Amino acid sequence: MLAAIAVALASVAVSRGRLPRWFVIAAASAAALALLGVLLSAAPAAQLWGRWPRYEGLVTLPVYFGALWAGARLLGPGVPAARVRTLLRAAATAAIALGAVSVLEALGARPFATDLARPVRSPATPPTRASWAPCSWPCWPCACCAPGRGPPARAWPTCPCRSGSG
Repeated sequence: MLAAIAVALASVAVSRGRLPRWFVIAAASAAALALLGVLLSAAPAAQLWGRWPRYEGLVTLPVYFGALWAGARLLGPGVPAARVRTLLRAAATAAIALGAVSVLEALGARPFATDLARPVRSPATPPTRASWAPCSWPCWPCACCAPGRGPPARAWPTCPCRSGSG
């Protein structure tokens, strides 16, 4: 629900970029193949909706695509450096919070009551998977930078296409 609200808000914000047409076509093709695989499987309902407790079946693909679309819309070429700094600070804050919870759990504490046996830091939990995404952020602008396009050097100081190493 939170992701749907974020995508809705991004749809009314000032557009800074968009997903390349080839990517949209490739993602739609992959989704169609995945849907075909789900429909031909032995348990199509389970693969479409997922299983308890996460329900992360094929129905999650539009959420991921919406998040990617919103990111391209809000952080496209020509994005102000302040917006990138805000994104990186938010990601750092989330990573620090997840790290604190992980340390507490490693010490035997359970800061969040749950009926699940796995801790929050488990690779199977959404917070942990979300914390992996920032690892690739310094590479994002390099995938689409062309001479004269892409984010300003002050926004992405580690971008190889800005430093001459890419």
